[in-house]
Amino acid sequence: MKMAILLACMMQAANPPADTTETAMVIETALDMLEDGLEDSASLNEAIEYAAHRKIRLETASAEALRSIPGMSEMNVQRILAWRSSGKSLEEPESLLLAGLDEHAVSMLLPFVTFDRPAPRTRPRIRTDLVQRWNRRLDTGKGYREDEPSGYLGSPDALQWRIGVRIGEHFATGITFDKDPGEPIRWRPGGGRFGADFAALHLSVDNRGPFERIVAGSYTVQAGEGLVAGQGVAGLSSLRTASVDRILRPHASAREHAYFRGLAIQSKSLYGVSVTGFVSYVPLDARVDTTLGVWSLASTGYHRTQTEYERRGQARERAAGGIAVFRQGSAYAGALSLHTQHMLGVSRNMHALSVFGGWAGPRWEGSFEFVPKERHQSLTVSFAPIENASVHVRMRKTAANGLRPHTRIGVNSRGESYRYAEWLAESHIRPFQAWTATVRVRERKRPLNLLPDARDRFVAGIIEYKRRNWFTLHVRALTQTSEAAARCLTGRLLLPCATRKRRQSLRIQIEYRHSSSLRSRTRIETVHAEAEKKAAGVLVYQDFRWKPRPFLQLDMRYALFDAADASARLYMFENDVLYGFGAPSFNGRGRRWYVLARLDASRRLMVQLKFGATRYEDVRSTGSGRDETPGNRVREMKVLARWRFES
Repeated sequence: MKMAILLACMMQAANPPADTTETAMVIETALDMLEDGLEDSASLNEAIEYAAHRKIRLETASAEALRSIPGMSEMNVQRILAWRSSGKSLEEPESLLLAGLDEHAVSMLLPFVTFDRPAPRTRPRIRTDLVQRWNRRLDTGKGYREDEPSGYLGSPDALQWRIGVRIGEHFATGITFDKDPGEPIRWRPGGGRFGADFAALHLSVDNRGPFERIVAGSYTVQAGEGLVAGQGVAGLSSLRTASVDRILRPHASAREHAYFRGLAIQSKSLYGVSVTGFVSYVPLDARVDTTLGVWSLASTGYHRTQTEYERRGQARERAAGGIAVFRQGSAYAGALSLHTQHMLGVSRNMHALSVFGGWAGPRWEGSFEFVPKERHQSLTVSFAPIENASVHVRMRKTAANGLRPHTRIGVNSRGESYRYAEWLAESHIRPFQAWTATVRVRERKRPLNLLPDARDRFVAGIIEYKRRNWFTLHVRALTQTSEAAARCLTGRLLLPCATRKRRQSLRIQIEYRHSSSLRSRTRIETVHAEAEKKAAGVLVYQDFRWKPRPFLQLDMRYALFDAADASARLYMFENDVLYGFGAPSFNGRGRRWYVLARLDASRRLMVQLKFGATRYEDVRSTGSGRDETPGNRVREMKVLARWRFES
């Protein structure tokens, strides 16, 4: 049951992004419920796809491998280990139920595990994946016009190439090239330009000799609760963001921030102790103010204009760190030390030291992390007081300010840190076999310049009714209140004050499986928002997933939306091509449709094609700034091909 909560909030980052058309319906629904609650939504997709491709055999998996399954709770790990130690097998999904996992947890685990026995082989299996993706917005903005002096340097095409090779269970390598829309293609090997704007390369060795993992090239580090080392999603709304077993992860993503590049080594556990060390050297974008003599990092990942291109790689980051973890049964404790140096003419030195730990029992588990210097604190507790019920509580706080790219709590996608405090509570109960209910409450306190005590509260209630595997009714009610800065006229003075914003929504969604080849989904959602003025919005859409042949799948949607302004905007998760993620928001009045086709042309070749269009009825142009496009429509096309070779 904790899997659903983790997926609905946020997951650990991994590699590479998800093919949502292959993801189980329950996970797809969880993605849909994220809306804007996730700072880096694509990282969630990366975790799903990596785990779905790297299926784990429960019958023989180690405890560390079980914990690496996205969202696997420590309680369920201990249940599986206890079931196996009693001499019983795990060769079918029903055995997980007998081991103590509930049906919901089992259904969420199935995409990531396998029950098949591997065929005996005399030599290691070699698997190679080659992926090429192209996408383009067909209606282009001002930045692509030749008469714009500050326009984009490249075409509106987005290109991505990926090559991944895995040899047996011990060796893997991969390279990713990525060009965002508007960026030029430049070949300057001496200056680190290899055609595409961004490149990531890694070579990893797993489970050899005394080493758990060795990674050379691009990698991420995750430890404890992810307060200091956690390059996945930002960690602001999840109940668990990092692991102490798989600390090192190759970085095969196209994300251009929050990763290390160098050498990292993680040892196997010896007398319960494992040690990880890493060094890194990464170029960073930077903005320099010659008048004030100061500079700041600007890790947007975009290099479309001449100004953005000149910021590319101006600064350098050197980092070195070490992590020690002691594990005894289901309890662990550890410490992390990380030193970072930023260089651009002058150097900035930062050091972080954290201690973390965790524990678990048959019906409870918890984890914590504390960073004394930056005053980061995190505590997570989960317990199941009765069968088919669970409660999760998480509290986080930081008082740090400034620029700390590898400190995840209170850090946005640019690596900028801010003061932050949050508590989150969620309860999940299944009173009857077909019914589940979830209540989630979150309160944040994030001081603003004009509002030192600004806070917002999020309350959501979800009721789900599932009739076997063919009918699902999903109802969600949500209320969110927040404080925003404003200026109020007091007498003759214009003084800072607070204005309260409120957003309420009701969502009703029905999924119906007509047959093994046809599934439909219908949603209606209403939103009421109150800020300076009241606004309302409504969304209605109809989805179909049709699989007329085993090798062909079509996803289709037609949606109508009407939102008075941005405060009442509406969100929709969209199925997308591999390495793509769609969770757009809409305001105004219009309609949206798309078709996503997947063709498994052969055992080795898979092709995806997506075409989508949005038409607004109340505007003459869309977008803003250099992305402003004349007309009332937005169209985009995506094509992806994946070749897979196994020997």
